[in-house]
Amino acid sequence: MKLELSNIQTLASGNKHFKNLRKVLNDKDYRQTTGLTAVEGISLLNDILKLAVNPTINFTNRSGSTAPTIREIYLDINEPAILTKFNGILDSTGFSEDSLENIYGLTSKQMASVSALKSSPGLMALVKVPGVGDLDNFDINQNILILDQINDPSNMGPIIRSAAAFGFDQILLTKNCCEPFSPRVIRSSAGMVLAVSILYSGGLIQALEDVKKKGYQVVGTYVDGGKPLETTEFRRTVSVVFGSEAHGIDDSFRGYFDDTVTVGMAGHVESLNLSVSAGIILRDICLKQGRLFEI
Repeated sequence: MKLELSNIQTLASGNKHFKNLRKVLNDKDYRQTTGLTAVEGISLLNDILKLAVNPTINFTNRSGSTAPTIREIYLDINEPAILTKFNGILDSTGFSEDSLENIYGLTSKQMASVSALKSSPGLMALVKVPGVGDLDNFDINQNILILDQINDPSNMGPIIRSAAAFGFDQILLTKNCCEPFSPRVIRSSAGMVLAVSILYSGGLIQALEDVKKKGYQVVGTYVDGGKPLETTEFRRTVSVVFGSEAHGIDDSFRGYFDDTVTVGMAGHVESLNLSVSAGIILRDICLKQGRLFEI
């Protein structure tokens, strides 16, 4: 079915759906209460539609969470090319025609007034995020990534994207981390935060004790003082921990780890960006576990 502009209800700025979109984009507490988030752009929506239609593609959520659900879609009625592209992704993803009643039109001015981007991409969607779990919900046969006090969405997003790429489908966040389903994290993770299992823990000590009881090899990451990453061996199931951007993992936690690792560098650089270090370490673990081409 090809969607025509004449079939799309155009919303006034006072409409309840438009007000709801604005609130989801701007109000963290409202997002957490409703379980909704917002995404912007054709490419990102295309990836999320694929997950919604077929949650087994890419990275199956293995801890019992559901796939993301598209609730409402908003198109720029002043940009005909947006509608053409949207029809294209409906065809390519096999998205159900039953949901077309939840597609609304906004003017370019309305789009610009709520967009978090400098230039609105002309398409937005409200998404029901997957359910989250706790330490009782993880799969002991799969790697788990622990993030402690990661409070910058521009770091959390790329770390989660790397985690999904390298077989860490379970991500445990301590209480001091930033909101995982914010529009910024969804954008910077290329939507991959919606394709993994997000788990919560009260604090790092609790998380470390629980994963050790489950038999994981628990690995701490440090800027210096750890074993060289290149010579560290990894078991079949690993729990790797990354600490805050500013301070890393506190030295007082070193005794909790089976191994601590450090990324070696050849140049005169004090340290790497956290998300860059995470990508290097996660890929090394994936490679040494023999998982790199089975995901």
